[in-house]
Amino acid sequence: MRRYLLTLTFLLCCFSTLSSFSFFSKKKNHTQIADQITNKVAPYLAKKHNMEWIGKGGGMMGCVYMMSLSYKIYQPLDQENARRILVDCTEVFLKAINQDEEIRPYLKNYPFTIENVEITLFSSYPNGQNAYDPYVAVATTENHNVVFYTKSPNKKYGYNSEYEEPYAKALEIVKSGIIQSRSSQSAVKG
Repeated sequence: MRRYLLTLTFLLCCFSTLSSFSFFSKKKNHTQIADQITNKVAPYLAKKHNMEWIGKGGGMMGCVYMMSLSYKIYQPLDQENARRILVDCTEVFLKAINQDEEIRPYLKNYPFTIENVEITLFSSYPNGQNAYDPYVAVATTENHNVVFYTKSPNKKYGYNSEYEEPYAKALEIVKSGIIQSRSSQSAVKG
């Protein structure tokens, strides 16, 4: 009988210890919440800009300090269009993250900023062949900047050129283009 009670006590202690672990808990952890946001925003952006969503990532050791998305676009992009898509994707992603109250306690900093997200676009022709200079092969946001890389058919590895501009400048260029576009549309209507 005593052996039975000891075994039962041991099992109860083990169960109570195990039940305190997160895999028994229905509460979501920060990576699940981040995935939930990403899995909602990424397909929306893919559809909006006619892209294929090919990757996601982030830095989430202990807290959420970075989130990233990658897309493939099957059309050659010039710098202007790559910038416009990057800025739109970045702003939509940041807004979704910052509006999600469930993730806020886990964010390294709130609000999340350009420093905390990365968007990367890989551009090619519809048949999958590389888009060469002057078209952009890869465009990305990194370290507060927008970076455009071009390829050359004469250079098998690496990039032919790299152009970098501050994200704030890219945002300003895109916003001024939208304002100019709206102004010219109103002038045509009026």
